[in-house]
Amino acid sequence: VQDRASAEERKADLKSQGKEAFAKEDYFTAMYYYGLVMEIDPLDATLFANRSLCWLRMREGDRALADAQRCKMLRPGWSKAWYREGSALSFMEV
Repeated sequence: VQDRASAEERKADLKSQGKEAFAKEDYFTAMYYYGLVMEIDPLDATLFANRSLCWLRMREGDRALADAQRCKMLRPGWSKAWYREGSALSFMEV
């Protein structure tokens, strides 16, 4: 139980650092922190949605789309997952 609690605390701390970096428009650093959280919880769709937006802001449509589709696979009923996918496709003009 202790290990799980510390993992959740670490996850929350890393997510927070990712959000802070994103707010400063430091997308590369934000993705770094999101990636660290993904190592702890690879099934957290929010991380893929956040990283998809980072990729999009960095003008990496293919990577934004890949993360959006992974997000959609993890949470198919989540409108943000579909929105991220649509944003990536629109950026790529597909």
